[in-house]
Amino acid sequence: MTTALPILQETFQSLLDSSPENQELDMQLYNESFVYNDACGDLEERQGQLCHRLYQQLQQELQYHRKHAHSRSQNDAVEAENIDPNHTTESKSIDKCESTTTTSSIRTLFPDQRVSDLLELVVTPLLNARVETQQLLPATQDVDANEEVLDNKAALSLTLPSLQAGRLYAHLLSRPGALGSGLVELGPLTALVALIRRWNLECCGREKDALSTKEPQHMAAGSLYEGESPSKSPPKKRWRANTTDSAEDDSEETKDDDVTSDSKDENVLSLGSLVALEVSKIAQQQEFASWSSESQEILLDAIVSAMGTAAALVASKGGDAAGTFTAQCILEQGQKSLVQCIAGKSLEENENQFQQQRQESAIAVLRGLMHLLQQKVILPNGERGMQHSHDMAGQVVALLMKKIWERANADTRSSIVSKTPSQKGRRRSNVGSLVKTPRSASARGRLSLDGLTIMTSPVLKKKHTRTSGVGTMATDKRKPRGIQALFVGLLQKLATGRSGLEKATLRKSTVKMILSCLAWMSHTDRTYFLKYLLKICHSKVSVHRLVACELLGEVLSQHWLDEHMHDYLEDEDDYDDHDDEHQSPTSCNNSQTTLPQALWRGLRGRLVDRISSVRAAAAASLECAASAAQGTGNDNKTALNDEDVEQLLVALTRRAMKDDTATVRKTSVVAMSKLLRIYKQNISDFHLAAICDLCQDASLLTRRAAADSLTILLHVFTNSPSDPYFVGLIEEAWSSNVLPMVLDEETSVKAVELFHQIVLTPILDDTHGSLNQQEAAWRVLSSIGNMSGQHGASKGATRALQKALSQIMRENPNLINSKLLREVASVANETLEHDSVPESKVVGVWCLIDSLLSVDGVNPKQKSMKFEFCARGWEVMLQRHLNAPKTTWLRTTLKFSLSLLSKSARSMDSLEAEKCHATLLEHVISFSLPPDSLGSAIAALRELSFVHGTQDDMKFWVGKVFDRCEEEMSDFLLSLNGDSGIPISRVIQSREPALLRALFTAGELSVIGFNPEEEKQSSPSFVHIPPSKRLQELIQIMVSDSLPCKGEVKTPTCIRAHAFTVLGKFCLTNETLARKSLTLLARELHPTLTNTEPAVQSNALLVLGDLCVRYTNMSDRYLPVMASCLQNGTGTSESLLLMDQAAVVRKHAVLLLSSLLLQDYIKWRGLLFHRFLVACSDDDVEVASLAETVLSGPLWVRNPKLFFNHFVESIFVLNRCTAHPIYIAAANQGDGGSGIAVGFEGINLNGPGGESKRRQMYDFLLSKLSDEEKIGVTARLAKEVLGGAIESTGDLSKACQGPPPNNGFGSPRWESAWNVLTDSFYVLTHKAIKVKKIQEDTEAVALEDPNLPNSPRHVIAAKNRLLSKISLKHMMEIVLPILCNLKVKLQASNSPLLKDLMVYFLEIFRTYKTEVKEFLANDPQLLQEIEFDARHQGVRPSL
Repeated sequence: MTTALPILQETFQSLLDSSPENQELDMQLYNESFVYNDACGDLEERQGQLCHRLYQQLQQELQYHRKHAHSRSQNDAVEAENIDPNHTTESKSIDKCESTTTTSSIRTLFPDQRVSDLLELVVTPLLNARVETQQLLPATQDVDANEEVLDNKAALSLTLPSLQAGRLYAHLLSRPGALGSGLVELGPLTALVALIRRWNLECCGREKDALSTKEPQHMAAGSLYEGESPSKSPPKKRWRANTTDSAEDDSEETKDDDVTSDSKDENVLSLGSLVALEVSKIAQQQEFASWSSESQEILLDAIVSAMGTAAALVASKGGDAAGTFTAQCILEQGQKSLVQCIAGKSLEENENQFQQQRQESAIAVLRGLMHLLQQKVILPNGERGMQHSHDMAGQVVALLMKKIWERANADTRSSIVSKTPSQKGRRRSNVGSLVKTPRSASARGRLSLDGLTIMTSPVLKKKHTRTSGVGTMATDKRKPRGIQALFVGLLQKLATGRSGLEKATLRKSTVKMILSCLAWMSHTDRTYFLKYLLKICHSKVSVHRLVACELLGEVLSQHWLDEHMHDYLEDEDDYDDHDDEHQSPTSCNNSQTTLPQALWRGLRGRLVDRISSVRAAAAASLECAASAAQGTGNDNKTALNDEDVEQLLVALTRRAMKDDTATVRKTSVVAMSKLLRIYKQNISDFHLAAICDLCQDASLLTRRAAADSLTILLHVFTNSPSDPYFVGLIEEAWSSNVLPMVLDEETSVKAVELFHQIVLTPILDDTHGSLNQQEAAWRVLSSIGNMSGQHGASKGATRALQKALSQIMRENPNLINSKLLREVASVANETLEHDSVPESKVVGVWCLIDSLLSVDGVNPKQKSMKFEFCARGWEVMLQRHLNAPKTTWLRTTLKFSLSLLSKSARSMDSLEAEKCHATLLEHVISFSLPPDSLGSAIAALRELSFVHGTQDDMKFWVGKVFDRCEEEMSDFLLSLNGDSGIPISRVIQSREPALLRALFTAGELSVIGFNPEEEKQSSPSFVHIPPSKRLQELIQIMVSDSLPCKGEVKTPTCIRAHAFTVLGKFCLTNETLARKSLTLLARELHPTLTNTEPAVQSNALLVLGDLCVRYTNMSDRYLPVMASCLQNGTGTSESLLLMDQAAVVRKHAVLLLSSLLLQDYIKWRGLLFHRFLVACSDDDVEVASLAETVLSGPLWVRNPKLFFNHFVESIFVLNRCTAHPIYIAAANQGDGGSGIAVGFEGINLNGPGGESKRRQMYDFLLSKLSDEEKIGVTARLAKEVLGGAIESTGDLSKACQGPPPNNGFGSPRWESAWNVLTDSFYVLTHKAIKVKKIQEDTEAVALEDPNLPNSPRHVIAAKNRLLSKISLKHMMEIVLPILCNLKVKLQASNSPLLKDLMVYFLEIFRTYKTEVKEFLANDPQLLQEIEFDARHQGVRPSL
């Protein structure tokens, strides 16, 4: 290859001679030295071609030497193998070193030339060459050209000559001897970095061109494109064409330009990737360590920039495979270079100087990587490209840390063998001093790295500190030293960045990167970082706390955390969460806290953070840590003691129950369930009650998460040894909370899946469920059946079971009709044949089969099914019940068996049906059946009559039963007047069970054939046998307060309650009786009635509600009586026990009236809304919660302006300001002149207790107002209340002129008017009435919540800005003038209300300080008073 050296020198000399400074340029010789003789372009293009030719010759020389070196190594290997067959490592060592030993140096290639002259004459000018700006600007009237320039792509200003020169220069730098030849200069290096960065910018939008590796034809084969110079980049645009040519020439030129434009862009950008590849190899040379610090910094910056661009280009979905390979080669070579610079071995004797140089290189590299990690660099492929470059940078940092810590460990081990010499004169006092570069001040400024050394905790909350410095000294000794400190500082900087971490994707990638780096740290350095992580949990910046929470959750799931089980915190006060409101006093013991315990406690403390996203992240991290501990069997869970676990569970439970954000509730309940799976011994009723409440949460995700949690807990506690008490609680909780979710359209699919998983799968398939799971399935069904048999129990669970089976039937009919029915029939026969079957299995199977036969499409007549048990099952269960009458589960099973008999009656033959009918009728007449089974028995009798009898037969047995009921009631009344000498109380007690059965039976018989869906029917469409007149009279006697006997005997409450129910059923089919009974029912509900019985009133209210639906015109006038039940028992001086008993009446009143309102049977008349509002502050928590739910739920949805329309009048009504026109208008609302309106009698909200209740109602109303409605309420209060106080007449005006109504001073009207004004000021100064503002700072970081409307943030911000302007205009033009006039009046009369007025002034001043100053410019005294109050608001007590 020696013949190639003259050619290289000749080309090099031609390149030098091409400089414009050389006036003796011989163009003829220049052209003859090349293969082609075409007309070349300008000077830059010719120089670029020469650079490219010289680069090709250098590559050929390099390939020749490598080829011969490889041949020699193979020959040596063969000879060595012949001598020693085991000698196999020599060839490998030669291969590894051939890149260094076979590369010719610069001196060898150019022995007679000064290579440094090339920089100043050619390379530097070409590297700085760009397309002129004037050539990039289009003509103003060319629409297409303007659109092309105004797109997102950067202008293509790079030229082929500049990239060719850059490639040549980078290759020369990678050769040995570049430093000695004078090629390493700051100017060309800076230009090379600028070239790489410009290439990165111009690749944006042209990713496919950048990934293409198609060489220009003149570069590959030595020929040019047809009719065009290859080095002209970019090609001339259409608007730069010669306008003097003909139209035909213009069109041809335009076509040629269109064809070559894309290819020219492709040539430029693809050549840029080759330049980046050469740049990434430079730092691998050994002499790179001898470069100056400034030069090293510049080149390392170029390498990092090239790697970032290459990683972003790899993210392209399309592109040339070879181009992608080039980008990957850039990443590979760049990684090698960075590892060589930072973690390579020292070849110098001065180890201290080498360590300092490594630190300087590390700072330069980490600064560039940090920009990629923070996504502050514009890269190709947009967000996807930045994400790929972020991942690449994270991998590089992790690799460097791995190499550095491995070398540090190796050095430590070697130092044990031979002690290293002392570094007395060169030791620095801190890490920051080691990174100073001695070359220049500018370099020293650049190498500061903005805090990549060890950082202090960022803006921590103020906490008390210990005076002792022992712990601090211990911590300082453990700070990372040397180059390790830079990497620890980088991780700290990334964890505490302020920009970009609000995005979930960047935050997740940052956490992943930091976690991968922590695995390679030494124990001491990792301990230091984890303590720092605990400190930023208390940062004032919410993003820092958010990152800390997510990172802690991942750290707690790592196996290397076991190494820190014996690391203790010296200064525990610096890591304690003092804002944890749930921390128990016993938690502050004298025992030391281990580092893993501190991590768990740090997460627990963030559960009470003021930012919802931080609370959600803390709960999610706890769930992640618990999942990892459970799934991998990690021993990190042993870091928590029982006290920590209990506190953690309590904190999660309270977050799940009380947090305002749905995301926090959802993550908290998931984390709580995960912890309960691990620490099963810590489960309690409190935790289960919280999960059950969340199954009815307003958020869909929260409900689903709670349902999943209960299901998983049921699996865990069923399949492992657990306390049977809690297993039963979980099963009951699942059946009463998860299964009813089937009735919810939003959660029906999920609930059906869980039902199939818990109940059907264990019953049908033994291979997928153990015996424990089958028993749990039967117990769940038994719980559903037992709930349906309880007094006052809801039918929700039973209806949900039927709906779940119906949905499964529609999806898989074969599963129900064949498999499930066969299995259920087999188990049901087993329960009848054997008495030893567990009661849960007995109740469960009869409950399931009863629900199955209620599903449409289920066919019990299949041949393979043995359903004969339906006809005899009720007899067996009745006999068992008679033997044990007080057994609840037998009574429940009897009811299901009778219901099953009625549903399967029509599938029986006539003889069997007649036999069952006769036997069952005998039991009904003898009143031997329990009361809760009588309804099912009568329904079974009716169905059996269709099989064996006619309508006359039905009339016969119904009349016979009626006669038996009448006989029982008559005998009861006669026994009261008998002369047997037995006390009446004992007579009543002995005959009461049969009498109650007679009452219930008569009521059930009276509604046979009644169809409640037929509106206003005069007679039922089915066979109906009305009760006799005598029976109706007997029922009316039972309804009265006293029984007809010799002495006045009070009718027992249970008899009266049942009698009212029977009377209501009679009234549904008898309009005449209904007209006569309405007054009786209303009298029982009247608020003036004394000695009331809540059970009787509750039944009377329900009957009156049914009659409102049945006979609307007749029951309208009784609406005030029904509305008074909303406050039943609260306006009297009765005992607390009686008030608690009356709560059931108030609860039924809320449900009944809301149902009638939703169905339009009644209207909002009079003060009905305000009675509902008072119910929201009821002393009974269930009543208040139910009233709030109804008002803010369906009633508000039906009438969105409900709260706004009644807000101002509520202030007058609640204070009984009856003389004011607003109260009068509200009281007469909706009566239509009939005088039938709901009043406010019996309600008194005066006094301290009344004031607290009123304010509770105002808070509830304000929480439901929108921003537009808040502005309207403020306007109405200012005009109608405060404006009315300014007038000369009226109660409000008089209240402003006197003292407050204390100690009985003043009339009730005076007190009401005074309370109206004070309540108005309370509302106006309430923080909830202010229009919401968009938080512009990053302090309020909001995670995406699927439960919120998916409105764009900028739309919401624009709306809020508009409303803020409207609120400001309204405040300045309406409210402030009224307040100024009111102040004059109050000040003249020395009214105490002036204090409330000034508080309102102060609130307005805080919100609109500048505008208030401008408005009060004419009243400087008032302005001074407000400013004085504002300055002393911290001293002055809050009003």
